[in-house]
Amino acid sequence: MYYFNYFKTRKDQLKSVDYLDKATNLVEEEHRIQLAKLNYEVGLQIKETVAFESALKYFQKADYFIPEDPFEWNEEFTYELHMEMAECEYLTKNKSKALQRFNILEENVKNPKRLVDILLNKVDMYTVNCEYEKALDSGLKGSSY
Repeated sequence: MYYFNYFKTRKDQLKSVDYLDKATNLVEEEHRIQLAKLNYEVGLQIKETVAFESALKYFQKADYFIPEDPFEWNEEFTYELHMEMAECEYLTKNKSKALQRFNILEENVKNPKRLVDILLNKVDMYTVNCEYEKALDSGLKGSSY
């Protein structure tokens, strides 16, 4: 995001987003999208350091700031955000929430390539958890696209 070019260090970026997040009730409607994107960018940066729980908090904050019908507003951003959230949920051992996110994505995404990607992630998740029948079902569903 271009806002981050202003800050000299990653620490400054994080601090500024944290300050903005503390004032959520003061954020005007036209700035909510910008704050969602800032939180998403910070979440990606933190995820690179393998701090998945912290990254998830920023992704959840980004989700809070996007419009009520996020897939109608911007399917691409919403898809990326929910995929990141699902991955962090899974990596922090919250399989049920990860699966819930994948299901939300599967119900709302219209792009066939993205649907296959979602289903492949479900196959991976089920396979790692030895849920082979569910993995097979997801794989077969994905092969129909």
